[in-house]
Amino acid sequence: YFQGRKDLFEGLAIAELEKEWKQYPVLHFDMSACKNQLTMQGIVSELNRQLDGYEELYGAGKNEDSPGKRFAGLIHRAQEKTGLKTVVILDEYDAPMLDYFNKPDELEQVRRIMQEFYQMVKVCDKDEQFVFITGITKFSQLSIFSTLNNLRNISMMPQYSALCGITKNELLTVFDVDIQMLADEYGYTEQQMIDMLKLQYDGYHFGKKSDDVFNPFSLTYAFMNRSVENYWFSSGTPTFLFEAMKQ
Repeated sequence: YFQGRKDLFEGLAIAELEKEWKQYPVLHFDMSACKNQLTMQGIVSELNRQLDGYEELYGAGKNEDSPGKRFAGLIHRAQEKTGLKTVVILDEYDAPMLDYFNKPDELEQVRRIMQEFYQMVKVCDKDEQFVFITGITKFSQLSIFSTLNNLRNISMMPQYSALCGITKNELLTVFDVDIQMLADEYGYTEQQMIDMLKLQYDGYHFGKKSDDVFNPFSLTYAFMNRSVENYWFSSGTPTFLFEAMKQ
């Protein structure tokens, strides 16, 4: 949306409601790439690697000798070069910390690296149009975002409860043909198949009053493979959960 890609929204309400479709500079960082780094320098190197690509677009500054300083410089230069405020997206902000959750000394080092990077979101507030941060763990005790007192946590707000996943209404309308094909595979009626999918994949509830939301990864795999299985678990063992239980 912030890249002005109206073609991706054809047929949706926003395609008619939005008249200008401005092309903002978008800085998107995937922090999952910082996982499984053997050293602190490995994390810093990965941050620098992601920063390199954007500096090719918006230029590099002098005396920016840390990932955070380079990040701040990019936000400012992107705004200066385009005349429009910068959009920042930080995916899986907590990924670098998860590997070290049960290693206090290393965790503190990672915390310092990431805090220096993330705090620039606050420092550069005047140059930013929109900031969106995703993650699965709320590291409030680590003060990662201690300087960011203007963040709004929408995780459990009812108006956003259907944001991540496939609602039951979408399942019954968009995937009606897939449901019938899967039902034929099992020898079930359509309603029996819907009940089975609901039992297996309707586990996403983000709020006290939430729509029925189905796990998109598992649901689409079930349709593709014509088999209802535990796809989420097989996609990646949640090592962090096991380690936390041991502790």
